[in-house]
Amino acid sequence: MQRSAKSSGLFEGMTQEANGHQLKESDAPWLGGHALILRPRALAVLAPLLGPYSEAYRVDCVNDSDLEMFNVTRMLDALDVAASEVRRFKSGEIMRINRYVLRAAALHGEDIFKLADAGPSRFFVGQGLVDAWTTNGFVGLSFRQVDQR
Repeated sequence: MQRSAKSSGLFEGMTQEANGHQLKESDAPWLGGHALILRPRALAVLAPLLGPYSEAYRVDCVNDSDLEMFNVTRMLDALDVAASEVRRFKSGEIMRINRYVLRAAALHGEDIFKLADAGPSRFFVGQGLVDAWTTNGFVGLSFRQVDQR
């Protein structure tokens, strides 16, 4: 895993309250489906699984100084386009995927990856990462199984 000492910017996190609701602290503060942000407790356990498949960047936040963001660099040609629900631009490029179906033979037991054939992609995780997350009692992420064929 490559680590960068560079900051990815200064973000003011919503760690206390949002829209009048008290927020719970997460071991993976959410930025979006394209990047994974981890607190040190989760980082210590998950770093070996993320290792060669990501780049890590320190994130400077006003309310939280020990966050790292992972850019997943492992790209797999695993989308079963015919079985997935895909919306396209007029050009034919993928606009949005409403339902993912992955080709099981292309997954190779990977713990974390993005789809090479789906344009900008959210990241996907394998059972090994899900097991490490739940076994260690981490909070803040939920996982939804994706169909495979």
